[in-house]
Amino acid sequence: SRMALLGDVFAFTGASTSSQSRAVLPLPQAEEMSAIARRVSPYYSNEDRDRLYKARQEARIRVRENKQSHKPLTNMDKLPSVEEIYTREYSGDADSDPIGGRKRYTYYVLFKNDQDTKTPGKLKAIILDYMAFMKTKMSCRNIKAFPRKSPIDNNKVVTLEYEMKEYGEIPREQKLKNRYSKATMVEFQFSAPVDAGEYIQRKLYSDINVLRFMVLSHTRSFHHAGEDNELLL
Repeated sequence: SRMALLGDVFAFTGASTSSQSRAVLPLPQAEEMSAIARRVSPYYSNEDRDRLYKARQEARIRVRENKQSHKPLTNMDKLPSVEEIYTREYSGDADSDPIGGRKRYTYYVLFKNDQDTKTPGKLKAIILDYMAFMKTKMSCRNIKAFPRKSPIDNNKVVTLEYEMKEYGEIPREQKLKNRYSKATMVEFQFSAPVDAGEYIQRKLYSDINVLRFMVLSHTRSFHHAGEDNELLL
């Protein structure tokens, strides 16, 4: 009959509706699971992977032992007294003032590009005057100045986004400030006392040759090499 034929088919395929006749497969052990999970490459065996893993570990240990710390050696003999640190005053002359307490700064200054500053040697004299002011009046160290090209078209003269007026006071015979669309960018790098920034910016704001300037402060901690620290220099 039809029901007998269906029964023979299910019996041949091994199907069964009884829960007791279901075959329960044993779960793989933990070691077998780890071996199965690690056997992912057809090119390396487990022994090869163990050997490469140990080689990498040994290489890391050798690098860690031979690696030199970025923190420089400190000389505690150069440490000043606590009273001197809290009462320290700068005379303004970097050659006579003690080392320590200066932060690294970068100033980007836009000098106006007109007939006066185009005169040969005129802009150089202005830059040297700023450098002398920083060293002899503001107690700055490691002073450097670089002429920079335009970040837009890489020209020596920077084309401004809009016309700008110069800082400072205008001459008596002049009623309004002039507007400029071109400037020369100069970068100043130096280390200065924290309070010196106020006086440097005051000098820039009073200079009729300056259009704009931007200040970047780089020092966040005095523990790193290159900072103005008595224990490191």
